[in-house]
Amino acid sequence: MAARWKLNDKRTGLARVGAGPRGSKLLDDGKQVASVYPLGGDWSRPLAGWYWCCGGKNTCYEPVATAEEAKAAALAYYKAKKKANAQTT
Repeated sequence: MAARWKLNDKRTGLARVGAGPRGSKLLDDGKQVASVYPLGGDWSRPLAGWYWCCGGKNTCYEPVATAEEAKAAALAYYKAKKKANAQTT
């Protein structure tokens, strides 16, 4: 199965009142391998961009403008890491 993005679940109850944009997770064979999150955008902070986490790499100090950019960067990083691991085994 190919890796695919899935939008995080909606907030419920009072958490939904001040919730910002939802992040996404990258699933490969049903296992979460990367995540994309908004930097702010909730009731207390303006949206300052998007960042991603994958395999120990966290780009929260280097946010990008859109979720699509963050997803593309995370997917490229994951594919490169997966390819490197396949070549060493």
